[in-house]
Amino acid sequence: MALSGARPRWRRRCAATSALLLGIATVAAPAASFVSFAAIAAVAAQRCGAPRAPRRAATAEDAVQGASGGAVLGAAKGFDWAAQWYPAAVAADLDRGAPHGVTILGEDLVLWHDGVAWACAADRCPHRLAPLSEGRLSGETPARLQCSYHGWEFDREGACLRIPQAASAEVEESALRSRRSCVQAYPVGEAAGLLWVWADSAPGAVAAAAATPLPLPAAARARLEAGQPLPDFFMRDLPYGHDILLENLVDPSHLPFSHHGFGGLRRETVTAGHRMEMVGNATALHALFTKEHGVGFPALRQLDRVVADAPTALARTKSPFGAPDNMAGFVHFTAPTRVVYEYLGDVSILLFATPTAPGAARVFLVNLLPPPATALPLRAELQRRFRRLVFSLMTGTFLGKYRAHMMDHTIFDGDGIFLAAQQHKLHQEDGRGQDGGGSWRSYFTPGPADALVIAMRRWYEGQGGGQPPWRGAHASRAPPPPAAQPVGEAARRRLLDRWEQHTRGCRFCLAAHRRLRLASGLAAATVAGSLAWWCGAVGAGAVAPVSGASAKIGIVAGVAAASYRWLRREVQSFHFVDYVHAYK
Repeated sequence: MALSGARPRWRRRCAATSALLLGIATVAAPAASFVSFAAIAAVAAQRCGAPRAPRRAATAEDAVQGASGGAVLGAAKGFDWAAQWYPAAVAADLDRGAPHGVTILGEDLVLWHDGVAWACAADRCPHRLAPLSEGRLSGETPARLQCSYHGWEFDREGACLRIPQAASAEVEESALRSRRSCVQAYPVGEAAGLLWVWADSAPGAVAAAAATPLPLPAAARARLEAGQPLPDFFMRDLPYGHDILLENLVDPSHLPFSHHGFGGLRRETVTAGHRMEMVGNATALHALFTKEHGVGFPALRQLDRVVADAPTALARTKSPFGAPDNMAGFVHFTAPTRVVYEYLGDVSILLFATPTAPGAARVFLVNLLPPPATALPLRAELQRRFRRLVFSLMTGTFLGKYRAHMMDHTIFDGDGIFLAAQQHKLHQEDGRGQDGGGSWRSYFTPGPADALVIAMRRWYEGQGGGQPPWRGAHASRAPPPPAAQPVGEAARRRLLDRWEQHTRGCRFCLAAHRRLRLASGLAAATVAGSLAWWCGAVGAGAVAPVSGASAKIGIVAGVAAASYRWLRREVQSFHFVDYVHAYK
């Protein structure tokens, strides 16, 4: 499937207006092979200098108005939520020998691999509406999806191929010709390690999906076209709505406060307001980048890459007032799922937010770093490896990829209680606050840091229709709001449930969880065995209570006990880790 972006109009305007000069100061990209969401964003958030007061008090509304004249940036009326590609799952996490259930726009779907390619259909057998995700795959190639309730079988196009209960071959053939025996099939794509579902099954959906590129940014497309695979995505299901998640993702100003102490983020370093400037989109670019401290490089390539993606709304995030502007970057939101943080040095953070159901969303995250140089001088190569070693020791990633996922969990845990409570309060405002309701206008946003949040909210309320067109059991409206604000230990455990939201569906974390549980069992057995041996030896008089042999047994038991304690804490991190900001 071709991956391409819309050709920007601004290039033609720049050709006609040679007076426009663009420059952005450069920074060195991190050398580590893995950098967490906060670890990258922290660098931009903590660059602070002597503050100076702005000439006037700009507001988020001012920033959006100035960039778009009051219109929603880049949005086209009549947005079709169905005619979009949505990331549904991390492909490598799915067992190809079994079907898997996912939910998009409120509709339950089933994914399976028929031995040739991935397929997707509505997760309901037309016979008695049993979930096909609880079914099995037949042995032939291409494999059929069999309903485990009564054995009906379907191909990747949704056609029913077998009805075991038919009274005769003629009756079965007649039933198979009926459209009522079929299940709705949806186009599927696989790229960048993700499975993508086109959320439309109407006639012509296959052609429309084939003509629509997957919503990957230019940097990711360039890497894939060069034969360089992207790092593995982190995926987590979140217990708050798609709009609440997007609002959080397009807001870098919360990082030093909500994630204080993580990845170098410090709330004390924020001495002045975070600047966010709306700079238009592919049809309305009016950004002028300056050189700071005598250092600057043309940014045409960087801007071309960002603007070529035709984002719905594009903002430039800047250092606090008065600080050197050498860590400026872009944050762009492309409806309905994509958020990208672009920093210099080809460093970017790519996020996707899939609307699963009212009050629920699935997030995908990957950090894109510059690919390593093919050849480096010996000294530079040794320095690069040393930095990677230090980073892995500091973050624990040398223990396995699961440690990187634990770092990403910490980011979403830090926001989870806030966002669930925010969703509840929006419901209380007017009952329409979940997934695009109008009560977000009760926000007080006196600074420009919220500019992209306001732009996203305007799109959601206007062109987005206020909320996605939910289907299935959610087709009528969003469910009623919860009876009380989500507080208390039980509510916190539900909101921050890492096992249900991630671990049980992640191959890295499941494998690590099994290994750590086994290791903790061995450590516990070592402690018990050491103590039992010592007690028996002392009781038999073979070993003195205080002796060299007793000391050795004590050391073994102590090391095993310490290991057991650490291992149990690691195992617990796959299930639930509370996040209390007062203690951070």
